[in-house]
Amino acid sequence: MHQRRLAVGDDAFFALVRGWARAHRHGNASAADFTAFAQQRTDRDLSALWEAWLYGSEKPPPSNAPRGPRQQPEASRSAQ
Repeated sequence: MHQRRLAVGDDAFFALVRGWARAHRHGNASAADFTAFAQQRTDRDLSALWEAWLYGSEKPPPSNAPRGPRQQPEASRSAQ
């Protein structure tokens, strides 16, 4: 999910999550339903993201996104 957040930005991501929960409350949905919902709501082509993170057979490379203080490895935090 974090990769989706990085791909679309915080505002769009949180609107997507709230909209998804609201649209599917008390119901069932598939991964295909979610990807279609996300594509439509963010107005972006996320197919490469889905292929790498959802349908790919190998672990995708790590993101180059900066880490927040809670996400830094222990060794990095103790050096600060």
